[in-house]
Amino acid sequence: MFLKKLLPRIFLLFAGLVLFLMVTQKDKLEYALSNFSRVISLVTTNIQTQMDPPRKFFGNRMQKEDSLKMYVGEPFMSFGVRDWEEFWKIIYGVYSKENPEGPSFIPLCRQLDQEEMQQELSVKYPNPFSYFQDAQWEAFWKMIFSRQ
Repeated sequence: MFLKKLLPRIFLLFAGLVLFLMVTQKDKLEYALSNFSRVISLVTTNIQTQMDPPRKFFGNRMQKEDSLKMYVGEPFMSFGVRDWEEFWKIIYGVYSKENPEGPSFIPLCRQLDQEEMQQELSVKYPNPFSYFQDAQWEAFWKMIFSRQ
């Protein structure tokens, strides 16, 4: 008996709250509904990118790490396991970045492009990456993305 009287009141309270939110957030709601297909497309693209990133690791990781130690030297000579994980995350990781379609959309999950990776490496490991010229970067990327 008590539940029969309480249930309609809870429903009315909930309906009133929804109506209040619809009135106060009208512009945002209209924008979200009008761009619903683009939002869904961004969400599915983000999930696909995180599950199957476009740039994947090829070759033997230990072999690449040894060649980096040998040809580049520091900081790779003193890298520990965690340092290598952070380094490879810069190269192959998926990041949530601003969406070029507009600031109100959800962030886009993507891998860094080569210029962004160079900037990130130069900041994180200034010696030697901040001193690299174009030819050195080209040789470095060939070493990183080789299939050995």
